[in-house]
Amino acid sequence: MNWLYEDNRYYDQYSPFFEKYPYLYLYGEWLVPHSLKTYRDTSWRDFYIFDVLDTQTGLFLSYDAYKPLLEEFRINYIPPIAIIKNPSPGDIMRCLDKNGYLIEDGKGVGEGICIKNYGWVNRFGIQNWAKVITNEFKEIHHKEMGAPEINNTLLDEDRIVEKYCTSSFIQKEKAKIELASWNSMDSENQKLGPPYWSSRMIPELLGRAYYELIKEEAYNFVKEFKDPKINFKYLKQLVIRKVKSELGI
Repeated sequence: MNWLYEDNRYYDQYSPFFEKYPYLYLYGEWLVPHSLKTYRDTSWRDFYIFDVLDTQTGLFLSYDAYKPLLEEFRINYIPPIAIIKNPSPGDIMRCLDKNGYLIEDGKGVGEGICIKNYGWVNRFGIQNWAKVITNEFKEIHHKEMGAPEINNTLLDEDRIVEKYCTSSFIQKEKAKIELASWNSMDSENQKLGPPYWSSRMIPELLGRAYYELIKEEAYNFVKEFKDPKINFKYLKQLVIRKVKSELGI
């Protein structure tokens, strides 16, 4: 978060926002050169919000709810391509061709679209999103990242996750988050019961599991798999998938 304090432009936007809405978490990403290089020059190296979590309810705010909150403080966000009730597969696929946000004129479309239904939760009370990626982006990404190296029918990244990102490892990190949450409560709330789990803790667990896997086990899997060539982006995706499977989401 150093960028927030080092750049007055961001500090003047985000600091008063969190002072007014301390219970909201902002999810976004930096737009930096990667596989897709057709974004407008003026759009690079900036931060764009794509979701807002209300920690009081554990649910993400709808676009209509968070749009005025962000605009109040001139915070960048990604607007929806379309708002459709009961879309057909064709409706969704047509949105791929409309994804020109921040793309240079005549340079095609973005890498894909996210599909969100803010009024729906699964049986665990968790909101899930879907994503559709264009074939063009898949081809560009494949050229940039190169073909994965296969070893004994399993990629090295798969073998690492299979051996080290175990159920007990995930539950250990989950317990750390629960305990930290409980310790942050005042004494009266602590008396209500032991550490608890909330869906709002899921993003933290996804990040923590990957971080702790690298921190604790990197030396071991580098030694065991004899200096493997690791695609860390793919490894992170596998860890996230394993954690979600463990949580049943």
